[in-house]
Amino acid sequence: MRAGDQAWALTIRMGTRAGEIRVVLSFLREDRVLSYIVMVGSPRAKIGSPDAARLGRVVSAHVVDGLVPSNTALPTISGTVQAGQTLTAAPGSWTNKPTALGYQWQRCDASGSACTAVTGATGNAYVLTAGDVGSTIRISVTARHAVGSSAAISAVTTIVAAEGAPASTAPPTISGTVAVGQTLSADPGTWTGSPTSFAYQWRRCDASGAACTDIVGGTSQTYTVASSDTGFTLRVAVTATNATGSTLASRLEPPAFPDRPGLSLNASLRRGRSRRGSSGAARRRSTSDPPARGRREFGGS
Repeated sequence: MRAGDQAWALTIRMGTRAGEIRVVLSFLREDRVLSYIVMVGSPRAKIGSPDAARLGRVVSAHVVDGLVPSNTALPTISGTVQAGQTLTAAPGSWTNKPTALGYQWQRCDASGSACTAVTGATGNAYVLTAGDVGSTIRISVTARHAVGSSAAISAVTTIVAAEGAPASTAPPTISGTVAVGQTLSADPGTWTGSPTSFAYQWRRCDASGAACTDIVGGTSQTYTVASSDTGFTLRVAVTATNATGSTLASRLEPPAFPDRPGLSLNASLRRGRSRRGSSGAARRRSTSDPPARGRREFGGS
């Protein structure tokens, strides 16, 4: 019998009035895990070693899946997302004690898709170049040990800013009561590069925070919630400008979903109470509606 690292099978035959009954006992080892299998056939069923081998291979594959490192917390990226600056990757958390970690930095388009590996960028740190400007960056981490390997990928960064242009180090925030007739206020967040001005664009999105469209006239730091916003979520895009240029960065996470606290109009109106939005950590998932260039978008969560 060939299955796992080692395997052994024994067939026991017992005669009965209804016919011979076969019992097949199998033992296999996969790395440090020992398994045994008992197969009992019906009278006259001719089970044997080939059947035990097939079942053994299934069990072995299942054991291997349980032994391979498994990611429990995604890798993360820290650093200023600007040409000339260094990004550093943390590998996240893994089960089954990986003995080695591999890194591969990837360059993606402004919406966080169409990612390709950056040649030679296989360490846990990466210096952004002029070629990265206008793109987003993510890291793929592979955890390995003797049994096998598996990979996990971080969320993408904001869009890489040109050297000298403003770069966001803390996202914008939205505050206020989410109810028709109430006023929401946007704070631009924290930026490097000493911005000399900020521009705002409020956006109306679907319940999941995707399919966003600009709100006509919603270009000031504050926005008064309209009846037409009912059933939608809101985001704000912030553009920071200095003498070098405007930041090409966008936060890709959607705002809170309707059934969660946050900037969800249909939730607050349908349930008869208002809610407040704050910065917080949003779910790390890109929307299908890429933000406009030169904006950093935020949806409360």
